[in-house]
Amino acid sequence: MMGDLSGKMKIEWNSYSDSNSSHDNQDSVLINKEKNVCAIADGVTSGVKGKEASQIAVHSIDLYTGPEKLNQLFEYAHEKVSKLAIYPYYSATTLVIGAIQKQILYIASVGDSSAFLKRGNKIQLLTESDRLGIASLSSAIGTNIKEIHRNEIKLQENDAILFCTDGVTDNLNESELASLMDTHSSRNVVTVALNKKIKRDDISAIFAYVSYA
Repeated sequence: MMGDLSGKMKIEWNSYSDSNSSHDNQDSVLINKEKNVCAIADGVTSGVKGKEASQIAVHSIDLYTGPEKLNQLFEYAHEKVSKLAIYPYYSATTLVIGAIQKQILYIASVGDSSAFLKRGNKIQLLTESDRLGIASLSSAIGTNIKEIHRNEIKLQENDAILFCTDGVTDNLNESELASLMDTHSSRNVVTVALNKKIKRDDISAIFAYVSYA
């Protein structure tokens, strides 16, 4: 399915999620093609109710009204997820939201999930990571949001955008990602990352491709 962006420009969306970890998949993905907005989240497994936390986070885009309100979606998700905690345990998740309006891609993120842009032969990381060491986060939805990282970029024809959880980036390097992004398939990205087995994890991706009708 294609979603009109502006004039002749269109965005093609797809998503896929799988897991080779020993626990249930804690990732969540959501695309609203009518609004050209998506969200991807990775529930923190060392906390409680990780899956519920990531679902709450991605469904914050149900309230999306424009890129100027993105920070409010994070605040909403943070308040809801924090209430899942069962003392002394916490509930937390990462969250990346991507919104496209008038040929501009707006990115907001907390945690260590990522967004990449592939333009021509170059791949660019669009998000900042809040990862500390191997498996801890300095900032997460539900515990402590130190900063909502923001970025925006004007889109061009044939741009490819990948949103992914750390199960992708822990198993694939940027060269491998760049090659896989040429397939325009989130399923391909996730499948190859799963088969690498460098780090067993939940692995999820959302793909957006810019074209002209």
